[in-house]
Amino acid sequence: MIVFGGDNQSVIFSDTWVLSNANGLGGSATWTHLLPAGGPPEGQDSATVVYDTNDNLLIAFAGTMPGFATDANSVWVLSNANGLGGTPVWKKIVANGAAGSPARRDGHVAAYDSVNNRMMIFGGNSNTATGFPQHNDAWVLANANGLTGTPQWTKMGVPGPIPAGRTSSAGGYDTAGNRLIIFGGGSWEGDFFSTWVLSGANGVP
Repeated sequence: MIVFGGDNQSVIFSDTWVLSNANGLGGSATWTHLLPAGGPPEGQDSATVVYDTNDNLLIAFAGTMPGFATDANSVWVLSNANGLGGTPVWKKIVANGAAGSPARRDGHVAAYDSVNNRMMIFGGNSNTATGFPQHNDAWVLANANGLTGTPQWTKMGVPGPIPAGRTSSAGGYDTAGNRLIIFGGGSWEGDFFSTWVLSGANGVP
């Protein structure tokens, strides 16, 4: 299990840790503090990370920047992310504030389609100078690991009813059905207890 960033209500962390024997079956679970070269990503609290198992890459998107003042929308990739195979290295593959990217945000849902190398995100909250709007947009990042081509964001055009804007939802990806599943979350008007499914979630025709 790989852990990156987070906060303790007063400090935002930028460290990366790996828990070996994480399922408790192969031996004693042991934490190892990774010390990557490069980075760290600008967004460190309430960012999302997805894992490319084929290439041992951790892909991080957005999150709150140090000081809790504002959010990021950059994309970073951590090589040798599980602590094996060589020195871990952070590499920025989409710049913070790059044109065509989703709005800066934190607390969104992200999932990864390893077959098509696509990262999907939904919702989240923006920490801005004028307020904290919650989003209900869905985006797909093609070439998400940066190895197969230039990463490219596309906003999904979703017909029909869509979830209200929310932050801190739980989510997962149904690979066989190409569906992004989200549950719960919160907004300024209250908490949600509903489950939504987005079909055609990876945006591949």
